[in-house]
Amino acid sequence: MTVGAELHDAIGELPGAAQLIGVREHPLRSSCRLRRLDLLTVDGRLRSVIFKDLSPAARHRAPRSVLDPRREIEVYRMLRERPEISTPRLLGFRNDEHRRRFWLFVEAVEGEPLWQSAHARDWVAAATWLARFHRLRPPASKNWLRYDRRFYAGWLRRASRLAPAAGLDELSAAHRRAVGLLAATPVVFIHGDFYPANVLVTRGRAPGVCVVDFELAGLGAAVIDLAALLTGLPSRLASRMIDAYRDAAPATAPAEQFELLLVSARLHLAVRWLGWLARWEPPTHQAFDWALEARTAAAQLS
Repeated sequence: MTVGAELHDAIGELPGAAQLIGVREHPLRSSCRLRRLDLLTVDGRLRSVIFKDLSPAARHRAPRSVLDPRREIEVYRMLRERPEISTPRLLGFRNDEHRRRFWLFVEAVEGEPLWQSAHARDWVAAATWLARFHRLRPPASKNWLRYDRRFYAGWLRRASRLAPAAGLDELSAAHRRAVGLLAATPVVFIHGDFYPANVLVTRGRAPGVCVVDFELAGLGAAVIDLAALLTGLPSRLASRMIDAYRDAAPATAPAEQFELLLVSARLHLAVRWLGWLARWEPPTHQAFDWALEARTAAAQLS
């Protein structure tokens, strides 16, 4: 069976789907190809579905070592039973080891990326969503990414090689301290890439935000997600979001220690992005001076 025929076969298995009438590239960027499928349902209605090809051959803009094509499918299957965690509804998937087909079909949620919102309530809603997410107890799985000491430590070597101009060798002592703090933190289920681009603001749909892109989901320090969400924000808004998160989250460290963990997470994320890929340019709205962020966070840990 060809890929095209197999895709049509998979579409025919979606709830209520009858006919594919259009395919469009999705404007949001991902490490995988995203397409919006326009379907005609059996009762004559038009419906849009997001098709994400997680197959290894379709990957780009991400180190293969951190990705598992089964991971995001498993997250959506788990969240199907947790309606209080707002994500696009899972409609179907292909998890075919033999053909190396890993396809995900979810509902097309209408909303704007959080980074486009000027309303503090939307940012606070994202922090509260995150706290609820961190309460999840996922089933045991070999597919979850392990955010452990080895994972945290390995990025400095990679980033030093791929971004020599960032001068990361000078930050090694601070980075070791950050690794130690993060590795000693209680482990929760984390999104792993909880940046505003992966949070959609939805009007008329509680809780006001809907989260996507679980390719880096795994077990690690909760502050990794929170630090990603807070990247580059004004201190007043960041403080409101931290308070909202701590009010809704599982037990967190005392305020002073929590702040130190957040700085450690900021340093980890900066180093991770500097070591992400040798030739990778983020979208304009996601551009950030990660070398400066690494130096700033390291100075706070010294």
